[in-house]
Amino acid sequence: MSSEATEETEATEATKSAPSSPDEMGVFGTFALFELGASWAELNGASRRVGAREPLEVIAAHTERVAVDGYLTVGLTERSHFLLRLHARQPEQSQAVIADLLRTRPGRHLTVRHTLTGVTRPLVYASQAPDQLQALQATEYAGGLPPRYAVVIPTRKSAAWWNLPEAKRLALMREHTAVGIEYLAKVKRRLYHATGLADADFVTWFETDDLAAFSALVARLRALREDTYNERLGAPTILGTARTLDELFTELAH
Repeated sequence: MSSEATEETEATEATKSAPSSPDEMGVFGTFALFELGASWAELNGASRRVGAREPLEVIAAHTERVAVDGYLTVGLTERSHFLLRLHARQPEQSQAVIADLLRTRPGRHLTVRHTLTGVTRPLVYASQAPDQLQALQATEYAGGLPPRYAVVIPTRKSAAWWNLPEAKRLALMREHTAVGIEYLAKVKRRLYHATGLADADFVTWFETDDLAAFSALVARLRALREDTYNERLGAPTILGTARTLDELFTELAH
């Protein structure tokens, strides 16, 4: 087989397979927020329990191409019951999961309240401030245990931000990064670039066991000069608690 054919085959296989980690570059993250209608609660318990298995079967059918994480949002994020974070090498692969989910019995009672899509890319300022920025991107929790809470915050920058000289943006981002590093032990983040893909420039995914520390971090960031260039921060801000997919749909069946 020629080297060109080998490269083409490898590229095709990479497109087929699910990302092994959101830390990979060029991975599309889709965040889909769902609300269950009152008609779901009107079904008898047996029907809900049987129906709740269908989403698990749908997700399992796509598992070779799409990695899916589930979060319970009811009571924490208005007009919602759960959030799915989907990682795929092509956005239409995640789109297929959501479309199939809506065809299930629970899907007939679901409303998609929000979707956001972004792509992981090398850090924009990594060559200028590699140590600090790489630390923000790669932090892991002690013991390897998954954090209890996840927060999604979309951000849109103003035209004034994009028209700043690069050196000015770098100086402002260094201030932002310095604050973030103070909270590395308690708050992990992953940045998705969303310009042209969503009504935002960035979607930031935070994970933490300490929501008080996370709130303090955001308050500190809001006080920085860089924040004056934010046209949108949140809207929505999505807060959820981590669940396995089996736990998530079992709880929703109750």
